[in-house]
Amino acid sequence: MNSDSVVEIFKQNWTTYQKLIAHNYMFHHQRNEQTEKIIRALSKNDKINILDLGCGDAYWVKSLPALNRIKSYTGIDLSPAALEYAKLNLDPLGFKTNLRTGRMEDLIREEKVGFQLIYSAYAVHHLQDEIKQTLFGDIFNRLDKGGVFILIDVFRQPNQSREDYLSDYISNMEQRWTALKSHDFSLISSHILQYDIPAQMDKVQSWVKSIGFKLEQGENIDDYHNMLILSK
Repeated sequence: MNSDSVVEIFKQNWTTYQKLIAHNYMFHHQRNEQTEKIIRALSKNDKINILDLGCGDAYWVKSLPALNRIKSYTGIDLSPAALEYAKLNLDPLGFKTNLRTGRMEDLIREEKVGFQLIYSAYAVHHLQDEIKQTLFGDIFNRLDKGGVFILIDVFRQPNQSREDYLSDYISNMEQRWTALKSHDFSLISSHILQYDIPAQMDKVQSWVKSIGFKLEQGENIDDYHNMLILSK
């Protein structure tokens, strides 16, 4: 597959993902509001450095009212095409940006700057559980004392198998995501079935507490999409 084909596939998937955001099917609007409040609290005394793991096009940053509270933004993503969009969104915002292509679980270990906020939305669930645990430890080590890790993601219920989760999630999509065309639905469901490996919520909470994070549960809007606020 040539590079033009890869970019075209990305554009198709990203167009579909923007529909999810526009219709708030995964509660991006509420999560952005909560993140805004956290950024304001962290930046009372000084501007902050942000690390975004699985940053995609970084559109959530562009939509923040508190842009003047950000000193620097580092975004990591596997997709060069996504980072091209991120550059377009971030360039006009007036703070230092650093966009890196690669696996977040690898590149985070190369970061030398201290971060006051590490953020990841709907990316960690693509990793195997043992890699998730290692990543959480690396995140803890890259946070300054008093810093916050925001984890927005999908999770399985206690003792729920991956197969049952996938069946339930796609059934929920069919009932709620009514604005999607059949092509969009097919793209998303195929991605979920192939790549999604969400961890059980109770296990994630146990992992992060054992690492040393202080856990605050974010607003629990439904049974699938959650926000964990983890402080060091």
